Amino acid sequence: MKAKQAIRWAFLLAAIFLFVFWIGSWGRSPAEPSGSLPENQIIEPTPPPLGSNFDAYFQAIESGGVAQDGIPSIEFPDFVSVEKAKTFMQADDWVMVTRTPEGLVIVPQEVLVWHEIINMPWDENENFVFSYCPLTATALGFKGEGYDFGTSGKLLNSNLVMYDRNSNQYWPQMLARSVTGSPPGLDLNHHPIHWSTWRQILALNLEGKVLTTNTGYLREYGSDPYGSHELRSSYYFNDTVLFPLMNETNQWFPKKTITGLIIDENQFVLDPIKLQAKGQIQFDWQETSFLIFWDEGLRTSRILDMTQYPDLMIETDSRTLFSPTEDLRWDYDGWPIDHESKLTAPVYYDAFWFAWYAYFPETTIIEVSDFQ
Repeated sequence: MKAKQAIRWAFLLAAIFLFVFWIGSWGRSPAEPSGSLPENQIIEPTPPPLGSNFDAYFQAIESGGVAQDGIPSIEFPDFVSVEKAKTFMQADDWVMVTRTPEGLVIVPQEVLVWHEIINMPWDENENFVFSYCPLTATALGFKGEGYDFGTSGKLLNSNLVMYDRNSNQYWPQMLARSVTGSPPGLDLNHHPIHWSTWRQILALNLEGKVLTTNTGYLREYGSDPYGSHELRSSYYFNDTVLFPLMNETNQWFPKKTITGLIIDENQFVLDPIKLQAKGQIQFDWQETSFLIFWDEGLRTSRILDMTQYPDLMIETDSRTLFSPTEDLRWDYDGWPIDHESKLTAPVYYDAFWFAWYAYFPETTIIEVSDFQ
């Protein structure tokens, strides 16, 4: 019975993808990037360095059933204030939130689910790529000079494979590392994005800019082609995984939300539900210490490097971090308040467990409840 349900889900979603994104030519279409590759053709990778897994990643890439840029990225995002967004946002709407030099950027899930990538300026020198993969529930930000990404129409471990319009290299979102091109193995500069709801944004009286549906494309914004975040029978809650995986496990439910952490080449995972119950822990790895804490306001996990400030403490009422010894304060994103020293964040993000394990089977589980 479960196998038949999985097959029906696969056919249903495939049909939706092919229909919805085939009509992606409606509205304004982005210009075809110069030197773009024909569909179903990718650059042959150079021999990967010893000890890497680039060839295995390359061989595992699957077609997602749509053409390159068939899911169109947003190139000219339109934002309004939180106050103006109250006219079209609903309390239970899921949002993705990040902090930039201009302040908070708030992106409704039911808009980005139709585009998956936003290309936008970070500052005068760098660009910011706001990426989201519905199949793996991963929202990752990347900033760097010349960054300009589109959707390749490919998947790796059911996860979005982006392509760089400048080099045509393939970059699996969760890996954040190129798996094709000469050379492969180039890393993207990660910047955290956090999940929350519009209700939480309003409850905290946060200010920022909110992405609108003025994207230049005709889509059924306010709906989700993958299902509902409310119905337990939808894709986001059932055990159906639609595409092949490099590694599989039954240790946890496949779509359990986990918080993954990457330090150098070491991968860790923790249960955000247990973190919520615990509140915070200090996690030490080699010579580095991290403050891992639950943000009850946004209801999300956060991780910051506290090595330079070992007495770092959380002031929940003001949503700030404080070092008594240095008499310095930061906001929860690690941005300084009345000084210049920013706290750094490691690579971390929430994901479905099946996707994290598919990429990182050697991951170490951080048992939050074991910490004092």
